[in-house]
Amino acid sequence: MSKKIDNLASESLNLIKSFENDLLFKLEEGTTYSDWKKGFALSVHFDGKENYAIGYGLDLYVNNWTTIKGWIDKVNDVVTNDFNYNAKKTFKVLKNENGSGTEEEDSSLSFEDLVTDYKIEVKQLSKEEKKVLIWLQKTLKSLRVSNKSFSFPNEFEINEKLYNNLDQNTATYNKIRKIYYNIIRHLITFKLPDTDYADKLFKEIAESKYDSAKTAIDRSYGDYFSKLSKYQKGAVFSMTYNAGANGLFKDGYTSPKKIREYVKNKDSEVDSDKEKAIKARTRAWYELRYNSCKEAWNRESTRRGLARRRYNEGDLFGLYEDNITSKEAKWILEAFEDKAVKKTDKKNNNKEIKSIYEIAKYFEANIVAIPNEKNVLDEKIKGIEDIKKDLENKSKETDSKPVEEIKAEAKEKGRFLDNVSEEFLKEYNQKYGLVLDKEKPIYNSITKIQEHNDVLIFPLMDRLVVSMEKEKEKARDEDKKNAIHQLINRCKETLEEVINKLGGYKQIAYKKDNNKDLTNLDRKRRLIANFKPKQFNCPDTKKSHEFFESFMTEEDKKKEEAKKESEEKKQREEERKQREAEEEKKRKMYAQESEKKKEVEREKAKKREGWIIVHENSEVKYMNRKEYYGV
Repeated sequence: MSKKIDNLASESLNLIKSFENDLLFKLEEGTTYSDWKKGFALSVHFDGKENYAIGYGLDLYVNNWTTIKGWIDKVNDVVTNDFNYNAKKTFKVLKNENGSGTEEEDSSLSFEDLVTDYKIEVKQLSKEEKKVLIWLQKTLKSLRVSNKSFSFPNEFEINEKLYNNLDQNTATYNKIRKIYYNIIRHLITFKLPDTDYADKLFKEIAESKYDSAKTAIDRSYGDYFSKLSKYQKGAVFSMTYNAGANGLFKDGYTSPKKIREYVKNKDSEVDSDKEKAIKARTRAWYELRYNSCKEAWNRESTRRGLARRRYNEGDLFGLYEDNITSKEAKWILEAFEDKAVKKTDKKNNNKEIKSIYEIAKYFEANIVAIPNEKNVLDEKIKGIEDIKKDLENKSKETDSKPVEEIKAEAKEKGRFLDNVSEEFLKEYNQKYGLVLDKEKPIYNSITKIQEHNDVLIFPLMDRLVVSMEKEKEKARDEDKKNAIHQLINRCKETLEEVINKLGGYKQIAYKKDNNKDLTNLDRKRRLIANFKPKQFNCPDTKKSHEFFESFMTEEDKKKEEAKKESEEKKQREEERKQREAEEEKKRKMYAQESEKKKEVEREKAKKREGWIIVHENSEVKYMNRKEYYGV
């Protein structure tokens, strides 16, 4: 059964997991940790402010218990190793109700009891008292991360500006002490059964939150969210998962408004509408990447982690497509310089910065620098300066329709471009952009093929996938290897989409449409082998594999069987020769050992025969050799 979250890019779900609980995500991905660290990754943990969470951001304070229970129940129904939230355990609690004293007594409490009690107790705290609680929880978390023990302090480091009399300090101290001893220290001992449970729980929560992302954009204005790409949906979803539908996309905010404007105009053929779409997308990208992290602008302690997340979400949403035209690049550059976009830095004497470009540059220089790492799309995170340079280079390029030019070139040379190749090139250009440069692998392959043959999908995939796999194996530079790997995966993904769009295309339909066939058996073998579906983060190639397999004739199969039989016969012959060689080697070793033994016996025999003159005590006498040598 399909789920709503299937409409999101998988990278966006991984992004959420990584930022909500990176240790657990790495554990799920296969990183080996100590038993203690595994337990910590799966356990209840401090999640900022007064919040505690479990798994991938299941907030135990913000969510009501009915909602939490509903998610856990759904997962418990489909796993064997469930999470028993109402099982009672015996814990020690302070006997004195006001939190003073050291005398303790036993209390029977469940996970549900502790979550409920924590919420009740914390809601009764004043704003100032919560600050003390948060100080305690941060200290506790920092020690837990390092696997160090925590002792409740004798007295708090209380800011005297907030607590200016001893009685108030003592009352606050006892309140927090009671919450820690009776609830927190027991609550953090609870953990999910395993990473599979954590993953299922996350997906259950994500599924229930999908509509929040849709609401954040659509509201009552119409259907806009569904028309975004899976990556753009994923970026919006990640932000609403983190802050809710009204947190960063409240009705009236700029970002949802600009996203709707982008969707409304993005498919128009009218230049003025296209310009609106490009500039609206640029503004939305800016809002997501630079203007949706008030913690960073306020210089809060959590700013770096949140800003890293916003950089990733901005990149996931994307500023432009790979096949951007020079005209579109110019529109983005114009949007970058729009002085109507303003930002005031209240933490720097209310300094006002104008334009997307200047605000982004200021943010990166003064608030949170671009992290030196790859984003969730496995691409290096770029700063605004590099982004602007890329756009300036794009704006200078000559716009063209590359697939039409390729068709025209093929026709001029008397070559035929089959329908699968044409659809492949169109789809690839739409997704990643085609550049008519002979240094680029796709155009280089096409020009090489059409020197002597028609441009058919078979030699094209032979060059772009089969040959490139060999190039990847030979590559020593890691960046080059990654670039080749990316090209191969893009080609496979694109062809798979084309074959699907053509209705699961096979040999009979292909031959009818193109009056062409694949007859080269070696090429058939290579393509079938390279497009065989694989697991572990490999693109789906099921339909394209079936497409290439459909060109195998009965005669081909007989040849394959004959070849297999010949290879098996050759292997048996090689094994026979190897056995004979080993037997001959053993025979020679045996003969050598036998000769050595005979030589020893001959030496002994020499010593046993005849007499020997022996000088003993100034006397000379004859002795039998056997007697003298004792042999």
